[in-house]
Amino acid sequence: MRNRNTRFGGTLTELMVATVILSIGVLGLFGAFKFIARTTLISRATSLATNLGQERIETLKNLSYYALQITTASATDATVTPSILYDTVNYPPETIQIGGITFTRYTYVGMAELSGSNITDVAFTYPDTGLKQITVHTLWTEAGRKKIWTLRNLLENPNINPLDATISGTVANSAGGNVASAIVVVEQNENWGAKTDASGNYSFSVYHGTYTVRASSANFSDAVSTSNVVNKGATKIISPNITLISVASGTIQGTVWLNNGPVFSQVVVETNTWVAGDIFRNVEYIELFNPTTYPIDIGVTGTPKIRIDYDGEPAAGATAHDNFNFVFITT
Repeated sequence: MRNRNTRFGGTLTELMVATVILSIGVLGLFGAFKFIARTTLISRATSLATNLGQERIETLKNLSYYALQITTASATDATVTPSILYDTVNYPPETIQIGGITFTRYTYVGMAELSGSNITDVAFTYPDTGLKQITVHTLWTEAGRKKIWTLRNLLENPNINPLDATISGTVANSAGGNVASAIVVVEQNENWGAKTDASGNYSFSVYHGTYTVRASSANFSDAVSTSNVVNKGATKIISPNITLISVASGTIQGTVWLNNGPVFSQVVVETNTWVAGDIFRNVEYIELFNPTTYPIDIGVTGTPKIRIDYDGEPAAGATAHDNFNFVFITT
């Protein structure tokens, strides 16, 4: 007989085990949320730093070339590696708070010059190169560590001619002669170049740097000089001369046949066709063709100058069919 007082349920031990398992799950979930939140914070901070840098650069690039001030007084922030240089007078540091994050924005504007494919800063006392480089550093602290995001851009003066050096030389051919009207350009900037004169000489202005020069001309393969360092204010003579090789060279021999008279273009021995008086009969004819560029008089009026007789037939005039009478068609 069933005892009505019997009760079903878990023991205290089972309850404790379930509690521990649930706690572990909840702690793991909290850890995942913490990781997601930290990742989101890092991504947001980087995005904000990028936007702050772009905002600063776009503001400065909207200025005219001469309104953009060169940094003449600077300081160094050594709390980050590598340390950064920033302007302290024209564009002093800015502290910006966005989304609970404090950013420090540094600006530096330097005179820049192009050396080959590299852009480097030069001292503000350097002659105007027509090119200024804007550098913006955005700093913030994340998990006790300094973070930095750097953006750079250029502002060029369209009214200044920075070409401060000259390249010159001669383009020759493999036979030792000079090539006139050859096109000569700098490979690193095809806007710099010239054509050779009647003596194969060329000369044009460039910005100082390291360059190779390419020469090209019809019927020749292109040729490139060795690398040359062109100093500011100097004229670099490319040596040795750039030598062009003919695309094809050699000697052609043969025989030219000259024909100064008419030739047979068609001979019809016999064919059925309609002839004078709408008579259908077998006829034969010869067609001559003039392959020259000069007219040939066949004597269509008066005494024929060109006559063809049947072989073995009586002399011309003996019968009506002894010779062919030619009819002029067209020149």
